[in-house]
Amino acid sequence: MPAATAGVVALDNLQALVIEPYRYRLARYLLLALPQGAPAREFLRELLPLVTHGGVDLKSSPPAWLCNVGLTFRGLRQLEPPAEIMTGTLDPQFEAGPNWEPLGDLPGSPSAPANWWEGQFKTGALHCLVQLHAKQPAALDEATAAISQLAARHGVVEQLPRKNPDHRGSQRLDGEALVSGPPQAPAQAPGRGRVHFGYIDGFSRPDVDWTGSPATGQTHYRNFLLGYSDPKMASAPDRGPAAEFFRDSSYMVLRWMYQDVAGFNRFLDESASKVAPLLPVEEGRELVAAKMMGRWRNGTPLVLSPDRPLDELSQVSNSFQYKEEDPHGHRCPFSAHIRVTNPRDQRLNPAIEEEGVPSVIRRGIPYGPEMEPHATEDDGVDRGILGLFLCANIRRQFYTLTHWVAENSFSPVFQGAKRPEDAIFGNRSHPATSHEFLIPQAAGDVRLTGLPDFVRTKGTAFFLLPSMSALRRLAGENPVSADGSSGDGGSNAAEV
Repeated sequence: MPAATAGVVALDNLQALVIEPYRYRLARYLLLALPQGAPAREFLRELLPLVTHGGVDLKSSPPAWLCNVGLTFRGLRQLEPPAEIMTGTLDPQFEAGPNWEPLGDLPGSPSAPANWWEGQFKTGALHCLVQLHAKQPAALDEATAAISQLAARHGVVEQLPRKNPDHRGSQRLDGEALVSGPPQAPAQAPGRGRVHFGYIDGFSRPDVDWTGSPATGQTHYRNFLLGYSDPKMASAPDRGPAAEFFRDSSYMVLRWMYQDVAGFNRFLDESASKVAPLLPVEEGRELVAAKMMGRWRNGTPLVLSPDRPLDELSQVSNSFQYKEEDPHGHRCPFSAHIRVTNPRDQRLNPAIEEEGVPSVIRRGIPYGPEMEPHATEDDGVDRGILGLFLCANIRRQFYTLTHWVAENSFSPVFQGAKRPEDAIFGNRSHPATSHEFLIPQAAGDVRLTGLPDFVRTKGTAFFLLPSMSALRRLAGENPVSADGSSGDGGSNAAEV
Protein backbone atom coordinates (compact mmCIF):
# COMPACT_ATOMS: atom_id res chain seq x y z
CA MET A 1 0.00 0.00 0.00
CA PRO A 2 1.61 3.30 -1.02
CA ALA A 3 2.29 5.95 1.60
CA ALA A 4 0.74 8.67 -0.55
CA THR A 5 -1.07 9.05 -3.82
CA ALA A 6 1.38 10.27 -6.42
CA GLY A 7 0.78 13.82 -7.61
CA VAL A 8 2.66 17.00 -8.32
CA VAL A 9 5.54 17.48 -5.87
CA ALA A 10 5.84 20.83 -4.09
CA LEU A 11 9.37 21.70 -5.22
CA ASP A 12 9.82 24.31 -2.49
CA ASN A 13 9.61 21.44 0.01
CA LEU A 14 12.70 19.81 -1.55
CA GLN A 15 16.27 20.81 -0.94
CA ALA A 16 17.29 22.31 -4.27
CA LEU A 17 20.21 19.91 -4.72
CA VAL A 18 17.71 17.17 -5.52
CA ILE A 19 16.12 19.11 -8.36
CA GLU A 20 19.08 20.24 -10.45
CA PRO A 21 22.89 20.41 -10.40
CA TYR A 22 24.34 23.66 -9.15
CA ARG A 23 26.26 25.89 -11.53
CA TYR A 24 28.58 27.07 -8.78
CA ARG A 25 32.23 26.16 -9.30
CA LEU A 26 33.32 26.11 -5.64
CA ALA A 27 32.14 23.85 -2.84
CA ARG A 28 32.99 23.10 0.75
CA TYR A 29 31.61 20.15 2.71
CA LEU A 30 31.57 20.52 6.49
CA LEU A 31 31.48 17.23 8.42
CA LEU A 32 29.91 17.80 11.83
CA ALA A 33 29.22 16.00 15.11
CA LEU A 34 26.07 17.17 16.88
CA PRO A 35 25.44 17.45 20.61
CA GLN A 36 22.51 15.59 22.13
CA GLY A 37 18.98 16.95 22.29
CA ALA A 38 18.04 20.63 22.57
CA PRO A 39 21.40 22.16 21.47
CA ALA A 40 21.34 20.06 18.27
CA ARG A 41 17.75 21.09 17.56
CA GLU A 42 18.57 24.75 18.14
CA PHE A 43 21.53 24.50 15.75
CA LEU A 44 19.25 23.02 13.08
CA ARG A 45 16.56 25.64 13.79
CA GLU A 46 19.02 28.48 13.17
CA LEU A 47 20.44 26.70 10.13
CA LEU A 48 17.00 26.37 8.50
CA PRO A 49 16.81 29.89 7.01
CA LEU A 50 20.12 29.25 5.23
CA VAL A 51 19.02 26.04 3.50
CA THR A 52 18.53 26.37 -0.26
CA HIS A 53 15.22 24.84 -1.35
CA GLY A 54 13.40 24.41 -4.64
CA GLY A 55 11.60 27.74 -4.35
CA VAL A 56 14.85 29.73 -4.59
CA ASP A 57 15.43 31.29 -8.03
CA LEU A 58 18.88 29.99 -8.99
CA LYS A 59 18.72 31.33 -12.56
CA SER A 60 17.60 34.94 -12.68
CA SER A 61 18.48 35.83 -9.06
CA PRO A 62 21.22 33.41 -7.98
CA PRO A 63 22.32 33.77 -4.33
CA ALA A 64 25.98 34.40 -3.59
CA TRP A 65 26.13 31.02 -1.88
CA LEU A 66 23.99 27.94 -1.41
CA CYS A 67 23.55 25.64 1.57
CA ASN A 68 22.23 22.10 1.99
CA VAL A 69 22.16 19.82 5.01
CA GLY A 70 22.18 16.04 5.45
CA LEU A 71 21.90 13.89 8.58
CA THR A 72 23.19 10.40 9.29
CA PHE A 73 21.05 7.95 11.25
CA ARG A 74 23.09 8.72 14.36
CA GLY A 75 22.66 12.40 13.63
CA LEU A 76 18.90 11.96 13.53
CA ARG A 77 19.03 10.24 16.91
CA GLN A 78 21.01 13.16 18.36
CA LEU A 79 18.00 15.36 17.52
CA GLU A 80 15.71 13.07 19.57
CA PRO A 81 12.77 12.89 17.15
CA PRO A 82 9.61 10.96 18.12
CA ALA A 83 10.34 7.27 18.65
CA GLU A 84 7.55 6.16 16.29
CA ILE A 85 9.31 7.67 13.28
CA MET A 86 12.71 6.15 14.07
CA THR A 87 12.10 2.62 15.35
CA GLY A 88 12.35 0.17 12.46
CA THR A 89 11.00 2.62 9.88
CA LEU A 90 13.97 3.92 7.90
CA ASP A 91 16.00 2.08 5.26
CA PRO A 92 17.99 -0.62 7.13
CA GLN A 93 21.04 0.12 4.95
CA PHE A 94 20.87 3.77 6.01
CA GLU A 95 20.56 2.78 9.64
CA ALA A 96 23.48 0.32 9.44
CA GLY A 97 25.79 2.69 7.57
CA PRO A 98 28.27 1.86 4.78
CA ASN A 99 29.09 -1.82 4.21
CA TRP A 100 32.48 -2.50 2.60
CA GLU A 101 31.31 -5.60 0.71
CA PRO A 102 28.75 -4.11 -1.72
CA LEU A 103 30.92 -0.99 -1.94
CA GLY A 104 33.92 -3.04 -3.07
CA ASP A 105 36.16 -1.44 -0.41
CA LEU A 106 37.95 -4.64 0.59
CA PRO A 107 39.48 -4.77 4.11
CA GLY A 108 43.25 -4.69 3.82
CA SER A 109 43.16 -2.64 0.62
CA PRO A 110 43.91 1.11 0.46
CA SER A 111 40.14 1.73 0.13
CA ALA A 112 39.28 -0.19 3.32
CA PRO A 113 37.00 1.58 5.82
CA ALA A 114 39.81 1.42 8.39
CA ASN A 115 41.66 3.98 6.25
CA TRP A 116 38.74 6.35 5.69
CA TRP A 117 38.78 9.99 6.79
CA GLU A 118 42.59 9.89 6.88
CA GLY A 119 42.27 7.79 10.03
CA GLN A 120 41.23 10.87 12.04
CA PHE A 121 37.79 9.58 13.08
CA LYS A 122 35.30 6.78 12.39
CA THR A 123 32.33 7.10 10.07
CA GLY A 124 30.01 6.61 13.04
CA ALA A 125 31.27 9.91 14.49
CA LEU A 126 29.62 11.81 11.60
CA HIS A 127 26.19 13.24 12.31
CA CYS A 128 25.69 16.07 9.86
CA LEU A 129 26.93 17.26 6.48
CA VAL A 130 26.58 20.93 5.56
CA GLN A 131 27.31 21.53 1.88
CA LEU A 132 28.22 25.02 0.75
CA HIS A 133 28.46 26.15 -2.87
CA ALA A 134 29.64 29.51 -4.18
CA LYS A 135 30.92 31.15 -7.33
CA GLN A 136 33.61 33.22 -5.63
CA PRO A 137 36.11 32.32 -2.88
CA ALA A 138 35.06 35.28 -0.74
CA ALA A 139 31.44 34.11 -0.77
CA LEU A 140 32.48 30.57 0.16
CA ASP A 141 34.53 31.89 3.07
CA GLU A 142 31.59 34.04 4.17
CA ALA A 143 29.31 31.01 4.14
CA THR A 144 31.85 28.90 6.01
CA ALA A 145 32.26 31.57 8.69
CA ALA A 146 28.48 31.79 9.14
CA ILE A 147 28.14 28.02 9.66
CA SER A 148 31.22 27.81 11.87
CA GLN A 149 29.95 30.58 14.15
CA LEU A 150 26.54 28.93 14.35
CA ALA A 151 28.14 25.59 15.18
CA ALA A 152 30.33 27.09 17.89
CA ARG A 153 27.30 28.65 19.63
CA HIS A 154 25.61 25.27 19.99
CA GLY A 155 28.48 22.89 20.72
CA VAL A 156 28.62 21.41 17.21
CA VAL A 157 32.11 20.08 16.42
CA GLU A 158 33.67 19.88 12.96
CA GLN A 159 35.34 16.55 12.15
CA LEU A 160 38.63 17.22 10.38
CA PRO A 161 39.77 14.46 7.99
CA ARG A 162 43.05 15.89 6.72
CA LYS A 163 46.34 15.01 8.41
CA ASN A 164 48.53 17.74 6.91
CA PRO A 165 47.71 21.12 8.48
CA ASP A 166 49.61 22.94 5.72
CA HIS A 167 47.53 21.40 2.93
CA ARG A 168 45.06 23.67 1.17
CA GLY A 169 41.65 23.00 2.68
CA SER A 170 43.22 20.89 5.43
CA GLN A 171 40.31 21.48 7.79
CA ARG A 172 37.53 20.48 5.42
CA LEU A 173 36.74 18.87 2.07
CA ASP A 174 37.03 21.50 -0.66
CA GLY A 175 35.93 21.13 -4.26
CA GLU A 176 36.44 23.03 -7.46
CA ALA A 177 35.15 22.23 -10.95
CA LEU A 178 37.96 22.03 -13.47
CA VAL A 179 37.59 24.17 -16.57
CA SER A 180 40.88 23.72 -18.37
CA GLY A 181 41.81 20.84 -20.65
CA PRO A 182 43.16 19.89 -24.07
CA PRO A 183 42.89 22.73 -26.64
CA GLN A 184 40.49 20.57 -28.69
CA ALA A 185 38.00 20.31 -25.83
CA PRO A 186 34.69 22.06 -26.52
CA ALA A 187 33.22 24.69 -24.25
CA GLN A 188 31.48 23.13 -21.30
CA ALA A 189 27.72 23.10 -21.09
CA PRO A 190 26.20 24.61 -17.93
CA GLY A 191 26.40 22.26 -14.98
CA ARG A 192 29.17 20.13 -16.48
CA GLY A 193 32.73 20.14 -15.22
CA ARG A 194 35.94 18.40 -16.14
CA VAL A 195 37.21 15.76 -13.69
CA HIS A 196 40.87 15.06 -12.99
CA PHE A 197 41.16 12.22 -15.49
CA GLY A 198 40.29 14.75 -18.18
CA TYR A 199 36.69 13.79 -18.97
CA ILE A 200 33.86 16.28 -19.15
CA ASP A 201 31.30 15.03 -16.65
CA GLY A 202 27.56 15.17 -16.12
CA PHE A 203 26.02 13.64 -19.25
CA SER A 204 23.94 10.75 -17.91
CA ARG A 205 21.34 12.30 -15.64
CA PRO A 206 17.83 10.98 -15.13
CA ASP A 207 15.09 13.20 -16.50
CA VAL A 208 12.92 13.33 -13.39
CA ASP A 209 9.21 13.99 -13.70
CA TRP A 210 7.86 15.89 -10.68
CA THR A 211 4.20 15.74 -11.74
CA GLY A 212 3.54 12.05 -11.09
CA SER A 213 2.80 11.37 -14.77
CA PRO A 214 6.16 10.73 -16.44
CA ALA A 215 6.42 10.86 -20.20
CA THR A 216 8.46 8.37 -22.22
CA GLY A 217 12.08 8.52 -21.11
CA GLN A 218 11.32 10.22 -17.81
CA THR A 219 11.81 8.74 -14.33
CA HIS A 220 9.13 8.97 -11.64
CA TYR A 221 10.14 10.96 -8.58
CA ARG A 222 9.34 7.99 -6.31
CA ASN A 223 12.78 6.66 -7.34
CA PHE A 224 14.40 9.54 -5.44
CA LEU A 225 11.89 10.83 -2.87
CA LEU A 226 10.63 9.10 0.26
CA GLY A 227 6.97 8.84 1.19
CA TYR A 228 5.75 7.46 -2.15
CA SER A 229 6.70 3.79 -1.84
CA ASP A 230 4.94 1.38 -4.19
CA PRO A 231 5.70 -2.05 -5.74
CA LYS A 232 7.61 -0.42 -8.61
CA MET A 233 10.03 1.30 -6.22
CA ALA A 234 9.79 0.33 -2.59
CA SER A 235 11.30 2.74 -0.09
CA ALA A 236 11.34 3.18 3.67
CA PRO A 237 9.50 4.53 5.55
CA ASP A 238 6.74 3.03 3.44
CA ARG A 239 3.66 4.04 5.43
CA GLY A 240 2.29 5.62 8.57
CA PRO A 241 3.55 8.62 10.55
CA ALA A 242 7.19 8.06 9.57
CA ALA A 243 6.38 8.14 5.84
CA GLU A 244 4.43 11.35 6.32
CA PHE A 245 7.21 12.85 8.48
CA PHE A 246 9.99 12.16 5.93
CA ARG A 247 7.96 12.67 2.74
CA ASP A 248 9.97 14.46 0.01
CA SER A 249 13.30 13.59 1.67
CA SER A 250 16.02 11.57 -0.10
CA TYR A 251 18.84 9.27 0.92
CA MET A 252 22.22 10.68 -0.05
CA VAL A 253 25.55 8.85 -0.20
CA LEU A 254 28.80 10.79 0.05
CA ARG A 255 31.83 9.10 -1.54
CA TRP A 256 35.21 10.81 -1.11
CA MET A 257 37.45 9.31 -3.81
CA TYR A 258 41.11 10.04 -4.53
CA GLN A 259 42.17 9.83 -8.19
CA ASP A 260 45.67 8.67 -9.15
CA VAL A 261 46.09 10.93 -12.18
CA ALA A 262 49.78 10.13 -12.69
CA GLY A 263 49.06 6.38 -12.63
CA PHE A 264 46.20 6.86 -15.08
CA ASN A 265 48.47 8.80 -17.45
CA ARG A 266 51.15 6.10 -17.22
CA PHE A 267 48.63 3.42 -18.11
CA LEU A 268 47.47 5.39 -21.15
CA ASP A 269 51.08 5.81 -22.30
CA GLU A 270 51.84 2.11 -21.85
CA SER A 271 48.65 0.94 -23.57
CA ALA A 272 48.44 3.30 -26.54
CA SER A 273 50.60 1.24 -28.89
CA LYS A 274 48.85 -2.02 -27.91
CA VAL A 275 45.40 -0.70 -28.74
CA ALA A 276 46.24 1.53 -31.72
CA PRO A 277 49.72 0.68 -33.09
CA LEU A 278 49.12 2.65 -36.30
CA LEU A 279 48.01 5.88 -34.63
CA PRO A 280 50.25 8.66 -33.28
CA VAL A 281 50.89 8.20 -29.56
CA GLU A 282 48.65 11.10 -28.52
CA GLU A 283 45.70 9.75 -30.54
CA GLY A 284 46.34 6.28 -29.14
CA ARG A 285 46.24 7.61 -25.60
CA GLU A 286 42.91 9.29 -26.25
CA LEU A 287 41.47 6.12 -27.76
CA VAL A 288 42.47 4.08 -24.69
CA ALA A 289 40.94 6.72 -22.41
CA ALA A 290 37.74 6.60 -24.46
CA LYS A 291 37.57 2.80 -24.34
CA MET A 292 37.93 2.83 -20.55
CA MET A 293 35.19 5.41 -20.03
CA GLY A 294 32.87 4.61 -22.96
CA ARG A 295 33.01 8.23 -24.09
CA TRP A 296 35.71 10.38 -25.60
CA ARG A 297 37.00 12.90 -23.11
CA ASN A 298 34.86 15.62 -24.68
CA GLY A 299 31.75 13.51 -23.98
CA THR A 300 31.15 11.93 -27.39
CA PRO A 301 29.72 8.40 -26.88
CA LEU A 302 31.83 5.66 -28.47
CA VAL A 303 28.67 3.91 -29.63
CA LEU A 304 27.84 6.91 -31.83
CA SER A 305 31.40 7.78 -32.91
CA PRO A 306 33.95 5.01 -32.28
CA ASP A 307 36.83 6.55 -34.25
CA ARG A 308 37.01 10.17 -33.15
CA PRO A 309 35.36 12.72 -30.85
CA LEU A 310 32.77 14.93 -32.51
CA ASP A 311 31.85 18.29 -31.04
CA GLU A 312 28.30 18.07 -32.37
CA LEU A 313 27.74 14.87 -30.37
CA SER A 314 29.67 15.81 -27.25
CA GLN A 315 27.12 18.00 -25.51
CA VAL A 316 23.71 16.94 -26.69
CA SER A 317 23.58 13.25 -27.51
CA ASN A 318 22.72 10.75 -24.80
CA SER A 319 20.29 8.74 -26.93
CA PHE A 320 21.94 5.43 -27.70
CA GLN A 321 21.59 1.77 -26.77
CA TYR A 322 23.83 -1.29 -26.76
CA LYS A 323 21.72 -4.30 -27.65
CA GLU A 324 21.41 -3.52 -31.36
CA GLU A 325 23.99 -0.77 -31.86
CA ASP A 326 26.96 -2.49 -30.19
CA PRO A 327 26.08 -6.07 -29.12
CA HIS A 328 29.67 -7.35 -29.22
CA GLY A 329 31.36 -4.39 -27.52
CA HIS A 330 33.39 -3.48 -30.61
CA ARG A 331 32.61 0.20 -30.06
CA CYS A 332 32.16 0.48 -26.29
CA PRO A 333 33.82 -2.32 -24.25
CA PHE A 334 31.61 -4.19 -21.81
CA SER A 335 33.67 -3.05 -18.79
CA ALA A 336 33.84 0.62 -19.81
CA HIS A 337 32.61 2.76 -16.94
CA ILE A 338 29.44 4.14 -18.51
CA ARG A 339 28.42 0.69 -19.79
CA VAL A 340 28.87 -0.84 -16.35
CA THR A 341 26.95 1.83 -14.46
CA ASN A 342 24.23 2.17 -17.11
CA PRO A 343 23.99 -0.89 -19.37
CA ARG A 344 20.81 0.59 -20.86
CA ASP A 345 19.07 -2.10 -22.94
CA GLN A 346 21.88 -4.65 -22.62
CA ARG A 347 20.63 -8.03 -21.48
CA LEU A 348 20.82 -8.64 -17.71
CA ASN A 349 21.04 -11.92 -15.85
CA PRO A 350 17.60 -13.43 -15.07
CA ALA A 351 18.00 -12.97 -11.32
CA ILE A 352 18.22 -9.18 -11.65
CA GLU A 353 16.19 -8.66 -14.82
CA GLU A 354 13.03 -7.87 -12.84
CA GLU A 355 14.52 -4.93 -10.94
CA GLY A 356 16.27 -3.65 -14.06
CA VAL A 357 18.90 -0.93 -14.34
CA PRO A 358 18.92 1.28 -11.23
CA SER A 359 18.81 5.04 -11.49
CA VAL A 360 20.35 7.55 -9.08
CA ILE A 361 20.67 11.32 -9.10
CA ARG A 362 24.38 12.04 -9.18
CA ARG A 363 25.83 15.28 -7.90
CA GLY A 364 29.28 16.18 -6.62
CA ILE A 365 32.36 18.06 -7.65
CA PRO A 366 36.11 17.53 -8.20
CA TYR A 367 38.46 18.68 -5.45
CA GLY A 368 42.14 19.58 -5.44
CA PRO A 369 44.34 21.38 -7.99
CA GLU A 370 44.72 20.11 -11.52
CA MET A 371 47.86 18.13 -12.39
CA GLU A 372 50.11 19.02 -15.29
CA PRO A 373 48.72 17.49 -18.52
CA HIS A 374 50.13 14.00 -19.24
CA ALA A 375 52.28 14.05 -16.06
CA THR A 376 53.35 10.53 -15.05
CA GLU A 377 55.10 11.29 -11.74
CA ASP A 378 52.89 11.73 -8.70
CA ASP A 379 53.24 15.17 -7.09
CA GLY A 380 51.86 14.07 -3.71
CA VAL A 381 48.87 16.41 -3.91
CA ASP A 382 45.43 15.16 -2.87
CA ARG A 383 42.89 15.41 -5.69
CA GLY A 384 39.79 13.52 -6.71
CA ILE A 385 36.00 13.60 -6.57
CA LEU A 386 33.44 14.34 -3.88
CA GLY A 387 30.62 12.20 -5.22
CA LEU A 388 26.99 12.49 -4.11
CA PHE A 389 24.35 9.91 -5.01
CA LEU A 390 20.66 10.46 -4.23
CA CYS A 391 18.08 7.69 -4.20
CA ALA A 392 15.05 6.26 -2.39
CA ASN A 393 16.38 2.72 -1.85
CA ILE A 394 20.09 2.35 -1.01
CA ARG A 395 20.30 -1.39 -1.63
CA ARG A 396 18.34 -1.50 -4.85
CA GLN A 397 19.84 1.63 -6.39
CA PHE A 398 23.22 2.64 -4.96
CA TYR A 399 24.51 -0.74 -3.74
CA THR A 400 23.50 -2.40 -7.01
CA LEU A 401 25.68 0.02 -8.95
CA THR A 402 28.70 -0.29 -6.65
CA HIS A 403 28.42 -4.09 -6.79
CA TRP A 404 28.36 -3.96 -10.60
CA VAL A 405 31.48 -1.74 -10.54
CA ALA A 406 33.27 -4.21 -8.26
CA GLU A 407 32.13 -7.34 -10.10
CA ASN A 408 31.09 -7.26 -13.75
CA SER A 409 28.87 -10.33 -13.58
CA PHE A 410 25.39 -8.84 -14.00
CA SER A 411 25.05 -9.65 -17.71
CA PRO A 412 25.69 -12.67 -19.95
CA VAL A 413 28.18 -10.57 -21.94
CA PHE A 414 30.75 -11.05 -19.17
CA GLN A 415 32.66 -14.33 -19.38
CA GLY A 416 35.91 -15.66 -17.99
CA ALA A 417 37.47 -17.49 -15.05
CA LYS A 418 38.22 -14.30 -13.10
CA ARG A 419 35.75 -11.49 -12.63
CA PRO A 420 36.34 -8.24 -14.52
CA GLU A 421 35.71 -4.87 -12.89
CA ASP A 422 34.92 -1.34 -13.98
CA ALA A 423 37.98 -0.22 -15.94
CA ILE A 424 38.36 3.06 -14.05
CA PHE A 425 36.64 2.73 -10.66
CA GLY A 426 37.29 -0.91 -9.76
CA ASN A 427 39.21 -1.95 -6.63
CA ARG A 428 41.31 -4.85 -7.87
CA SER A 429 42.49 -6.07 -4.45
CA HIS A 430 40.11 -9.03 -4.32
CA PRO A 431 42.03 -12.24 -5.19
CA ALA A 432 39.31 -13.35 -7.64
CA THR A 433 39.48 -10.12 -9.64
CA SER A 434 40.89 -9.93 -13.14
CA HIS A 435 43.58 -7.33 -13.80
CA GLU A 436 42.77 -7.30 -17.50
CA PHE A 437 40.68 -4.87 -19.50
CA LEU A 438 39.10 -6.56 -22.49
CA ILE A 439 38.68 -4.44 -25.63
CA PRO A 440 36.67 -6.54 -28.12
CA GLN A 441 37.60 -5.99 -31.75
CA ALA A 442 36.39 -7.61 -34.95
CA ALA A 443 39.98 -8.38 -35.96
CA GLY A 444 40.82 -9.93 -32.58
CA ASP A 445 40.35 -8.89 -28.98
CA VAL A 446 42.95 -6.75 -27.23
CA ARG A 447 43.61 -7.43 -23.55
CA LEU A 448 45.34 -4.77 -21.51
CA THR A 449 47.03 -6.46 -18.56
CA GLY A 450 48.29 -5.16 -15.24
CA LEU A 451 45.27 -2.91 -14.71
CA PRO A 452 45.98 -0.98 -11.47
CA ASP A 453 43.62 0.85 -9.13
CA PHE A 454 43.12 4.39 -10.35
CA VAL A 455 40.72 5.42 -7.59
CA ARG A 456 40.92 5.00 -3.81
CA THR A 457 38.02 5.49 -1.43
CA LYS A 458 38.86 7.98 1.32
CA GLY A 459 35.47 8.06 3.02
CA THR A 460 31.83 7.06 2.67
CA ALA A 461 28.80 8.12 4.67
CA PHE A 462 25.03 7.71 4.32
CA PHE A 463 22.87 10.77 4.91
CA LEU A 464 19.22 11.64 4.84
CA LEU A 465 18.65 14.83 2.86
CA PRO A 466 15.48 15.91 4.66
CA SER A 467 12.65 17.83 3.04
CA MET A 468 12.08 21.33 4.36
CA SER A 469 9.03 20.18 6.33
CA ALA A 470 11.05 17.32 7.86
CA LEU A 471 13.86 19.73 8.77
CA ARG A 472 11.41 21.99 10.56
CA ARG A 473 9.95 19.08 12.50
CA LEU A 474 13.40 17.75 13.38
CA ALA A 475 14.34 21.23 14.59
CA GLY A 476 11.31 21.22 16.87
CA GLU A 477 9.23 23.63 14.82
CA ASN A 478 5.60 23.05 13.85
CA PRO A 479 5.57 22.93 10.02
CA VAL A 480 1.83 23.67 9.87
CA SER A 481 0.63 27.23 10.51
CA ALA A 482 -2.61 28.22 12.18
CA ASP A 483 -4.45 28.38 8.86
CA GLY A 484 -3.34 24.88 7.94
CA SER A 485 -0.71 25.90 5.37
CA SER A 486 2.76 24.37 5.43
CA GLY A 487 4.79 27.58 5.12
CA ASP A 488 7.15 28.70 2.44
CA GLY A 489 9.65 25.82 2.76
CA GLY A 490 12.72 27.90 3.66
CA SER A 491 14.69 31.00 2.81
CA ASN A 492 17.13 32.25 0.23
CA ALA A 493 20.65 31.91 1.64
CA ALA A 494 21.63 35.24 0.05
CA GLU A 495 19.14 37.07 2.29
CA VAL A 496 21.01 36.15 5.48
